[in-house]
Amino acid sequence: MLDQTPGDKLDQIPLWKLRESPALVEAAIRETQALAATDESARSLLHSIFLGADRDAEFTRYCKTRDFAASMRLLKLFDVKPIDRIVEVGAGSCFFSWSLSRAGFNIEVVEPSGEHVTGTGYLRSRSDADQVRIHNDLDVWLSENGHYDVLITKNCLHHFRPIGFGLASLRRRLKNEGLFFSFREYYADSAREVAEAVGGHPLAVRYGLYEWPYPAHHYVESAELAGFELVGIVPDGYDGNCLAGFNELGDPDSAGTEKFDCRLARQPQETVTAFWEEVKRNRFEGGCERKYTRPQVMIFRKAAISP
Repeated sequence: MLDQTPGDKLDQIPLWKLRESPALVEAAIRETQALAATDESARSLLHSIFLGADRDAEFTRYCKTRDFAASMRLLKLFDVKPIDRIVEVGAGSCFFSWSLSRAGFNIEVVEPSGEHVTGTGYLRSRSDADQVRIHNDLDVWLSENGHYDVLITKNCLHHFRPIGFGLASLRRRLKNEGLFFSFREYYADSAREVAEAVGGHPLAVRYGLYEWPYPAHHYVESAELAGFELVGIVPDGYDGNCLAGFNELGDPDSAGTEKFDCRLARQPQETVTAFWEEVKRNRFEGGCERKYTRPQVMIFRKAAISP
């Protein structure tokens, strides 16, 4: 006799259909672009992730955003210089790296997808992107010698399976004490939140695209196992959350943002302590805070491994 127990929200998601596929991602976005001509929700989604059909307009729009300005400010707070060798891994359509290049930074991208919209295809077509070195073969890039000063990911780590293995592989290409900035990750702290995040994702279930969120401490612990040390946290609420969701509505607390920048520059370890204290309260003391445990940016340094 078959078990007639009804599935809950997580059981009802066809997880076996979700997969990583650059071609499928490209097809999903191109279909969404077609829908955007008459569908406001499709148009709003593409606008929020800079994947509208006019690629030049989207690249130009991004480099004028508060997201990019805040990203630049944080890099400078940690003394990242234009001359430093920087790599963005999982760069997607590469508008961030292109913007860094326009600002005079020495940037390379690692992105397995060569698709025109959602991969490196459009960037390669730009005459002003010749200073950006593009790597589409991840295995070849990982096997090469040479080291970077700074590693950057944006909305990328949750695609690593497992996260620690992926980060350990990337770590090899960083200089000793090199910096790693993880921007805009995908978070959940319970099975219910996972079901809501994946089930409510605008593309995942509809197009069969892999997405899976984790608690912030899982990202951090995975990075620690891979030989990184957490050195700074940019919490929820910083600069109007412009780094978490491309919010361009303005910073409601610019004085608070400026004060936090000073704190992060002078005493970054305080933000790490605040993160772990919030993790402790949430996991073991019945807390439900989501400030430091929903970070907009996690900042790591390549740590020495004892012999």
